[in-house]
Amino acid sequence: MINRNIDKKNGEIMNKKGEVTLFVILGIVIAAVVILLLYAARMTIFFPDNVENLNEVLNEMNNEIVECIGDIGNEPLIRIGLQGGYLNPDEDTYRLYNDTRISYLCYNIPGKEQCRNRMLLISDMENQLNDALKPRILSCVGNLNDFGRCKPIKIETPDELEIDAKINLKDVDGAVNYPVIIKSKKSENKAEQDRFVKKFNYPLGDLYNVMHDVIDFETDNGEFDPLFYMIAKKNEYKIYKNRPYPDKLYAVKRTDNDYLFQFFVESEPG
Repeated sequence: MINRNIDKKNGEIMNKKGEVTLFVILGIVIAAVVILLLYAARMTIFFPDNVENLNEVLNEMNNEIVECIGDIGNEPLIRIGLQGGYLNPDEDTYRLYNDTRISYLCYNIPGKEQCRNRMLLISDMENQLNDALKPRILSCVGNLNDFGRCKPIKIETPDELEIDAKINLKDVDGAVNYPVIIKSKKSENKAEQDRFVKKFNYPLGDLYNVMHDVIDFETDNGEFDPLFYMIAKKNEYKIYKNRPYPDKLYAVKRTDNDYLFQFFVESEPG
């Protein structure tokens, strides 16, 4: 009889605990819903309908796109320097050295010390970067509508984007031409931006000019002297010249920047 009473009391206690737990869970759910509703109401009802507020949203959008361009653009920019200006060099135009496809920028002329120039233009490198970056940067603009969530705004974006990489002396502009318009749903206020730019601290244009000097000398005279050149340029650059038989490997960098540009000059076995 005593055991039955104990079992009955234990059952009542368990039922009460279950009811308490259920009420606690319901309370948490209701509180979460209320918080979400208040947040949505604040963003929609209390979202200031003015150009300054729209520009703030646009600034947040700009920061995310620029950061994305930076993450995506590093690899091809570093690779184009390590491979002598070519992202995807054709067969028989490069030499595999230390697992890197380093391009020949001057071909051997049989029987002569001089070589035949095959140096590319800066515009060639820019076009390669544009082609490489475009499919990758599409991911940077794929979620822009998220910035309009729970806000009384409309975000208009084009179907296509255009990459406009610009190689400068001391840096590279990774630019995306992508007109974005943020419009208020309550008024005619709007904010817009056509271009998003990430600057990379890579002196590719400057090193291109040094490479140009090296190749010009090799095509005219046949043997470039790095030491003489570095002294003449007041030690602004470091030029490393190696001879993995039978070729010449040049690696060029500024003394104040670790970015590296390297290329091969083809030589005749002998």
